Amino acid sequence: MALLLAACTTPPPLPADPVLPEFPEAFSDGDMTVALPVSWWGQFDDPVLDELVTGTLSNNRNLVEARANLEASEALLRRARLNGNVLTLSSAGLSVSESFGAGSDVSLTGSAGLGASWEWDAFDRLALAAESAAFGVEVTRQLKRDIAVIVVSETAEAYLDLRGAQIRLGVAERNASLQRQGVDLLEELFRNGRSTQLDLDRAMAQYQTTLASLPTFQATIDVSLARIAALGALDQTMQRSLRQRLLEQPRPIPELGGALITGVPEDILRRRPDIRQAEARIGQQLALSREARARLFPRVTLSADVLSSFADGRALSDSVGLRLGPLLRWDGPNLDRVAADIDFADARAVAAVAAYEQTIYEALRDVEIALSRYRQEQNRRENLILAAKSAERALDLARFRFEEGVDDYLDVIDAQRTLLDAQDRLEASRLQAARTAVAVYRALGGMWTDEDLNGLSSSQGKTG
Repeated sequence: MALLLAACTTPPPLPADPVLPEFPEAFSDGDMTVALPVSWWGQFDDPVLDELVTGTLSNNRNLVEARANLEASEALLRRARLNGNVLTLSSAGLSVSESFGAGSDVSLTGSAGLGASWEWDAFDRLALAAESAAFGVEVTRQLKRDIAVIVVSETAEAYLDLRGAQIRLGVAERNASLQRQGVDLLEELFRNGRSTQLDLDRAMAQYQTTLASLPTFQATIDVSLARIAALGALDQTMQRSLRQRLLEQPRPIPELGGALITGVPEDILRRRPDIRQAEARIGQQLALSREARARLFPRVTLSADVLSSFADGRALSDSVGLRLGPLLRWDGPNLDRVAADIDFADARAVAAVAAYEQTIYEALRDVEIALSRYRQEQNRRENLILAAKSAERALDLARFRFEEGVDDYLDVIDAQRTLLDAQDRLEASRLQAARTAVAVYRALGGMWTDEDLNGLSSSQGKTG
């Protein structure tokens, strides 16, 4: 009867497939002719950055957690696949009893049993559950990749901020030294009646303003060191060693060597872990929808059990038995709960499709924005280089005219302030250009396949 009723059941259709957006023919400002680098941070040609990224990939606690979660998902997949095998169950029991009264005896009784069962997966319920678990493994794997992309890019950004703050701190200190010399000179001229109090006060105000900027750069250095330590899970001893080495060996702001390597736009579907994760979620939800539909039909299980009892160490011949036969289970004929579960699974699948489509749109947006910012920063830096050179010439000319008595020292102060601003903006532009390059590679998905990431992690684990 259950089979006949189930045969009359018509499952509802599955949700529609996702609609992919149109990809641009090419990314502006990107090189699509060169093979994608696995270790994109190597393009900055900075060994310290390479070492920091190595440590982050080996020791970051979020990555350790992600690897453990992946192992847990793989274990669930193995368990789901084993559900299609023969399941065995054994049991044994022992009891001791004594009757009251004269001549009472102690009796020992026990029982043992061995059973096996196998479910005939006629409607692919078990296979679909295993398929859902397999997609769950892929979701967890791509989440691990996403975390790796994030922590590597944040490590690179923290290191760039550190070097940028060191360079800008040096610029401010050099300008403060020059401004201090100017203040001393004006004080001498003021005492000799060759300068005014206005010139002296303005020079002192500019000098104090420059000094006020120094703690800001130092704070950025401290914050960057703390971020690097947290990302690399460094203990106190390692933090002190890293701080000493980075502060004693200042380096220029790393710049990207060569052109940005973007690859063709369609490669984003393969590289971006969030897209791969969203795609796997669609497969997972569709498998769950099909699994819910399989519940419309009966489950057939074949089982065999052997039972035995014994007393006082001797088996009871009439208590040994064999039970063999099929078991039919069905959620019907009232299938309202199953229908509700199907609707729930379908709604989750529709949501997964929409999330996948939106993720692709946002990925294309992220890449184009990052590339545009990188291009504009490159153009801006060229103008700032010319501005800094002009400011240096203007300062030399202002000093010469002051020494010749043509202009007062206010022109020298203005020229110093202009040069300070130009040099600081130039270094800030170099920093921003490097940060936008990191943002581009992060938007492109880190340039990794899962195999590449596993290879990096294993090799870095050996060196770490």
